Amino acid sequence: MNKHIGNNFDDFLEEEGLLAETESVAIKRVIAYQVAQLMKTKKYPKLQWQSEWIQVVLH
Repeated sequence: MNKHIGNNFDDFLEEEGLLAETESVAIKRVIAYQVAQLMKTKKYPKLQWQSEWIQVVLH
């Protein structure tokens, strides 16, 4: 019998030592998607959004 049946996926990832890394990758992908959407909607040049995001990250 599979020991993971009945557990949630987060429990499985934690047992395998992958939860923190998986969450980190997911967060980075969401941020990248949001930046891409911002660039499309605001028509920001690359250097302009980079400087604005640096300000956001630093605060």
